[in-house]
Amino acid sequence: MLTYALIAISASVFALQSWLSDDAAQRFVTVFGLTPAHVFDSANPRALFTLLTNLFLHGSWFHLLSNLWCLYLFGGAVEDRLGKPRFLLFFFATGLGGAIAQALIDPSVEVPMLCSSGAIAGVLGAYWKVFPHGRVLSLIPLLFVFVHEVPAVYFISLWFALQLLAGFASLMGPGEGAVMFFAQIGGFLTGLVLISLMRPSRNTTGGFRKPEFY
Repeated sequence: MLTYALIAISASVFALQSWLSDDAAQRFVTVFGLTPAHVFDSANPRALFTLLTNLFLHGSWFHLLSNLWCLYLFGGAVEDRLGKPRFLLFFFATGLGGAIAQALIDPSVEVPMLCSSGAIAGVLGAYWKVFPHGRVLSLIPLLFVFVHEVPAVYFISLWFALQLLAGFASLMGPGEGAVMFFAQIGGFLTGLVLISLMRPSRNTTGGFRKPEFY
């Protein structure tokens, strides 16, 4: 399954980042991360490639694991509907949409950004559109934290609302820009549009999904 290959690539790249020395890791992120102030610089056309290369970079173990967990939960179902070639195109297109949104919202930022969450958000947007009755296991903190199956539409809608609030809050507060949040918003909206244009078929790859997900 292509979803597992994307998970493996992202994990391998992060393993390489972790293995490098601090200085080498910083240079690695500078070369392959997205720097909004440079990405549209006509004097440095190679910077355009960082719109894609940054999709496999992560800033921490939490960033990596949260992204890969969402890709694992939702990516397989979307891949089944699109098939491998179109799913790969969809993944990169939504990641590109997220990266461009991040670069445009605050183009003066000189710090490399890791907008890998944009592609993950695109997958969530597609799932939200195609599987309106899907359900997902979620941690629910009340008096105790317990695991319960909830409608994926609620899970993803709450996630999107939190990203929107965090993105605007990051613009108003101190810091070096709206780190990743607008990439997620841009990727999500790009996913909603693309999944409608691609007209996904029913279970293209023959993968198994619960009947209620259809």
